[in-house]
Amino acid sequence: MRGNASQTKVHWKGKNDDFVVFVDSAKAVQDWKKDKSIPLAQVVSGWKVFVTHKQGAQGVMDAASNGALEDEFGTHREEDVVQQIIEKGDLQETEVRNKLDMDELQCHFTDAVVFRNTVATATGTLPRARWLPTKLLAS
Repeated sequence: MRGNASQTKVHWKGKNDDFVVFVDSAKAVQDWKKDKSIPLAQVVSGWKVFVTHKQGAQGVMDAASNGALEDEFGTHREEDVVQQIIEKGDLQETEVRNKLDMDELQCHFTDAVVFRNTVATATGTLPRARWLPTKLLAS
């Protein structure tokens, strides 16, 4: 079974750029909008505001500069900016798939063991396996 995780963010289409804030869940945002006594710290996944350079919510994300925040929101205080984005932005949930599932991992491991045993049989020595973790992680 492939491991999946959801990623929830709030996207703000600004006049000069697009901004994104990551949140814990859509439910947390909805609950906060109904009850502002809930601390924002229980809603956001970090206080970082990202800018996507007019590429929408799916673009390459960089940390928003103080100047960009001032231009768009009239302040660079991330707490104030995050609150504005969550109040007025578009909530988006996406499913993020892991690169390797267990079947793929087993396949890579089996290939590595077969390779190692083949080299050992042919040469009489075991090859160094330093490449194995790097190969598995890079797949």
